[in-house]
Amino acid sequence: MKEFVMDTKKEITGLARRMAKCKTYDEAWMLGLELEAFGQVSTVAFKYVLEHGTQMARHAAAFWLSDEAEIVPAEVFLKMASDDDHEIRFHAAYGLGYVRHADVVKTLQKLMRHDANPELRQTAAQSLFAAAKINNAVDTIIDDFAHT
Repeated sequence: MKEFVMDTKKEITGLARRMAKCKTYDEAWMLGLELEAFGQVSTVAFKYVLEHGTQMARHAAAFWLSDEAEIVPAEVFLKMASDDDHEIRFHAAYGLGYVRHADVVKTLQKLMRHDANPELRQTAAQSLFAAAKINNAVDTIIDDFAHT
């Protein structure tokens, strides 16, 4: 059993390192598909790619993290929400609609109001109500909209 776990860890690490070096989105996306099959442990691999990958690899990792939003720690999306790359922030805005954390609603409000990218602002707005429901903050966002 221990050998199986070690082999699996080695395979995941190898896939993450290969994905991080990808020059095309399609290649990175396909490696992400392989990683995603490992379930929750894949989130660690995608986080590695976000931190060490090429731009295209980072975009694919952000996609896969948002696709698995229910199992990704909120802190990953909160960090992604402040990334310099709007594509990473876009996937963060989507993923934040699925997580419970004290900073989610205010982070989405900030993205919705202040991000330069209109598509990202729209995604943040769409995620805001779902996040408010999950985080018991519906009254807060209604009050906030009433005063703007």
